[in-house]
Amino acid sequence: MTFPLGSLQSDGPATPRQAGRNEASGASRVGSRLSRNALPEPVDVPLAPEHTLRFQMTLLFGGVAWLLLLLALVSHNRLDAAFTTSGQHQAVHNWVGSLGAHASDLAYLLFGLSTWWLLIIGARAWLGALARWLRRDETLTASVSEPVQPAWRVWLGLVLLMSASCALEWSRLYRQEAALPGEHAGGVLGYTLGQLSSTWLGFNGSGVFWIAVLVAGLSLALRFSWLDLAERIGERVDAQRERREAKREVEQDLRIGEQATIERERVFEEVRHDLLA
Repeated sequence: MTFPLGSLQSDGPATPRQAGRNEASGASRVGSRLSRNALPEPVDVPLAPEHTLRFQMTLLFGGVAWLLLLLALVSHNRLDAAFTTSGQHQAVHNWVGSLGAHASDLAYLLFGLSTWWLLIIGARAWLGALARWLRRDETLTASVSEPVQPAWRVWLGLVLLMSASCALEWSRLYRQEAALPGEHAGGVLGYTLGQLSSTWLGFNGSGVFWIAVLVAGLSLALRFSWLDLAERIGERVDAQRERREAKREVEQDLRIGEQATIERERVFEEVRHDLLA
C-alpha cells in the first residue's frame, strides 16, 4: 500500500489548497536559492594610482627634486668643491649648497650640456602625472580609458636621446669643453660614443646616424609622434589659409557691393536730373 507525501504531514490526504501551498513554498525556496547564487559577490576593486597617497607623495617630492636640480644646474660654478675639483671657494656658490655643487658637477661630467634633456623629460613626466591627478575623478566615470604608453618605451627613448645628444655634442660643440667638468663636450658618454661612431662611420656618417637616433629618441621620450605633429601643423596651415580666403572673399563682396551702390546712386542722380530738366 502506498501513501501520498501529503498524508505524512496531515491526518488525511493532501487537499488542493495544501498542495498549492507546498508547491508555492518550494518554488519560493528555489527562487531564493537562485537569487542568492545570481548576486555577484563583492569584489575589492583596487584604487587607481592617482588616488593613492604614494602617488601624491611621489608627485610632490618629484617636483621638489626637479626644482632643486634646475637651481643646481643654473648656478653651477667650477670653483665649488665637487667630484672633479677640490674647489677654490671657501663658501659654496651653488644655490643648492654642497649637494647641488656635487650633483651638477656629476651631471655635467657624465652628460655635458645634454644634461638639460633630463630636466625637459622630467618636466614632461611630472606634468603628465599632475594632469592624471587633476583628472582622477573623471577617470572613474570614463567608460573607455586612454591607452597608456609602456614605461620601457619612455626609458628607451631617454637612452637613445641622451646617447645621440652627447655624441653630437662631443663632435660638434667641442668649443664648450673648457666650461665643463672633465673638459669633454658631451661628458663621459659623449666621449665614448662620439669616438666610437667617428671611427666607424666618419664625421658625416656619424652625424647622420646620431641625428636619426635623436629624432627617434625625442618621439619616444616625449611621447609624441612626428607624423601626428606634421598633420596638426598641416591642419593649422590649411585652416589659416581658408580663413584668409574667406576674409578675402568677404572683402571682395564688400567692394562689389560698394561699387554697385555707387553705380545705383549715379544712375538715380542722372534720372532725377533728367526729370527735373
